[in-house]
Amino acid sequence: MRRWFFLVLLAIAVVPAHAQDSTTTVSSFRPRPVRPGTVSLGGQFVYRSLVGGEFSDDFDNGPGLGFNLRYRTASDAAIALSFEAQNFGAKVETDSAAGFDKLQFIVTTLDYMKFSSTRSKMPKYFTIGVGIAQSQITDNDEEKEFPGDGGVFKLGAGMEYWAWRTLSLELGVRYYGVLLRSELNHDVQVGLGFNFYTSP
Repeated sequence: MRRWFFLVLLAIAVVPAHAQDSTTTVSSFRPRPVRPGTVSLGGQFVYRSLVGGEFSDDFDNGPGLGFNLRYRTASDAAIALSFEAQNFGAKVETDSAAGFDKLQFIVTTLDYMKFSSTRSKMPKYFTIGVGIAQSQITDNDEEKEFPGDGGVFKLGAGMEYWAWRTLSLELGVRYYGVLLRSELNHDVQVGLGFNFYTSP
């Protein structure tokens, strides 16, 4: 999982720069100007991995879903409200009713996003955010345990691809630091998603 994470990060850094050069030769593409006041609604499918912290002893990786609402404060900046359901499977499967099945984090963050290459077909961005995380452990008998709530911060980078004037496809990577039970848990993810844009 870590190898894929770093390969995707490298792709985000290198591919858009090449794509920006190539778009200058394609006369049919007209950059979508994203003006201040523009709102977008997006969704993401993510795959994530716990790479450190208390919970990484028993859980490793799994899929998740995310949604975000973004508001452009400038042509190259935005604030966003993000929601994610993050799931992690048990490292060791067991038939015991009391054995772990999965760990889930419900994460809500307020993010700041900074964009570059906004006149190209593949804008890039960097994001930073803070928020809260709620945790839940489910065993094989569907009994639930609630370890508690905690704070979370995140760092990320990604790129969008303009499929239509009001729709972009997105590839991104994120790091989450989740503070629970006075211990910091480290969570990394790769995500694919979409964003629908309005015009102010």
